[in-house]
Amino acid sequence: MSSAPSARAAAVEELSRLLNIAAAHLDSAVAAELDGLTTAQWHVLAALEGGTGRSMSELAAVTLLPGPSLTRLIDGMIDENLVHRRPDETDRRRVVVFATRRGAMLHSRSKARIARSSAVAGVIDDADGPGARLASALGALGAMDLTG
Repeated sequence: MSSAPSARAAAVEELSRLLNIAAAHLDSAVAAELDGLTTAQWHVLAALEGGTGRSMSELAAVTLLPGPSLTRLIDGMIDENLVHRRPDETDRRRVVVFATRRGAMLHSRSKARIARSSAVAGVIDDADGPGARLASALGALGAMDLTG
């Protein structure tokens, strides 16, 4: 029996673990800079950046939220005047979500705070941090022969 499948399984396990660790560290660092937004709201507003409207299915794909959870999130964001929705001009059955001025402003401020955040930079730049370990694991995985 070849050691390639065993090495591949170990690499996948390590990659999965590192992805979870890096995501948790990054989410924590980002959440501290979000100017009153939740990370889910921030992801929605990022997808709507630049005034582009998105359908609920497009937002679900970008945010990785299931439909009912996304609907509840968008309803709450409407209540907070962060987004608004309206029927699609070309297909009246679809709903398109847009950021409000307030939502765009909060996203822009949060984005600037994240860019200046040493905690966020530490997740990415720290040579011993989860970002560096993840990059190393991705490099090792890329070097493996995964066809065997």
